[in-house]
Amino acid sequence: MMRPLDPRGRRRLLLTICVLALQGAMFCFSGGTVDAMLYRPSQGRFKDGFLCHHHGQFYLFSMCSLSGSDDFRHVWLATSADGVHWKDVGPVIKDAPFNIWAMSIHRVGDTFILNHGSFSRPGVQNVIRFWESRDLVHWSYLGPQSDLYPDPRWYHADSRLDCMSVVTVPEADRTHYYGFATGPGGFCESADGRSWTGLPQPRVEWDSVTPPPTPPDEGGFEVGGCHAMQGKYYLVGGWFNGKTEIGRLTLGSEAAFLCEDEIGPGCAAPAGIAPHGTHTFRLLVRQNMFELYLDDRFVQTFNTTHQPDRPGRTPRRLGFVTENGIGVFENLRAWSMNLEP
Repeated sequence: MMRPLDPRGRRRLLLTICVLALQGAMFCFSGGTVDAMLYRPSQGRFKDGFLCHHHGQFYLFSMCSLSGSDDFRHVWLATSADGVHWKDVGPVIKDAPFNIWAMSIHRVGDTFILNHGSFSRPGVQNVIRFWESRDLVHWSYLGPQSDLYPDPRWYHADSRLDCMSVVTVPEADRTHYYGFATGPGGFCESADGRSWTGLPQPRVEWDSVTPPPTPPDEGGFEVGGCHAMQGKYYLVGGWFNGKTEIGRLTLGSEAAFLCEDEIGPGCAAPAGIAPHGTHTFRLLVRQNMFELYLDDRFVQTFNTTHQPDRPGRTPRRLGFVTENGIGVFENLRAWSMNLEP
């Protein structure tokens, strides 16, 4: 249970934290298959999507790089009448003078407000920027005067801030806005839904759940969203354990893994797989994709093409989930199958 602390004595919000550890989601449908569930934009790269519903239509927003590089300065939009079949609208924000990262949208009256994480300088993701729209298609930047930085009264000026989920709370004769963003300084409030100020970190009662790690640079808890349901507020999020190593795996008389890159903390521990133990794994490789199983439990599907948006049939780079960077491979067997006629 989370209890945000309000120094002015406003009524406290009671939130239930739902912790998610997702490792490769699979969707199953009864009564047939759906071949339109996966959506891919007609150009560029996108990730970290946000979905909203308005006037009978779904709107899917995402940070986007039209060139396919890691320089995300656009917002891509696709729409759907049923949430399954999608059509491109294209970039609705183009060539921003700053990076655009994960985003969220809330309403203020008849206006939509989009917020997204960004950088004040290279390598320092400590600012949330705001845009407004009346139709979810045409957006205007609110300007640097509206940019939100960590409140220096409680947080380091360079501590991380990423997209903010916003909830509205009726208070007396008006509506008050609370924001929950990823980062140690991510608890904020606003009287009008546009201008934001920071609050001290909320107190979290984890009960029997092990608290997430708290690296000093950004904090370990990533906010997925905050929503009001049946008189309660639910805050959804998760955190990472272990680390991810990416490199080259050579299978011969014995296995050799050469790490080329690592992220720590990185991947979350797969649900149902206890850490610090011995497990069996299976690796199914098909063209430029592979599926990883641990103890016969599906963990993840990886694309092993060595460059984004480039064709490739031979795996070049593989990623493995390891605990504390330790992975031991024993009793390996490998074989190939050709299913082509």
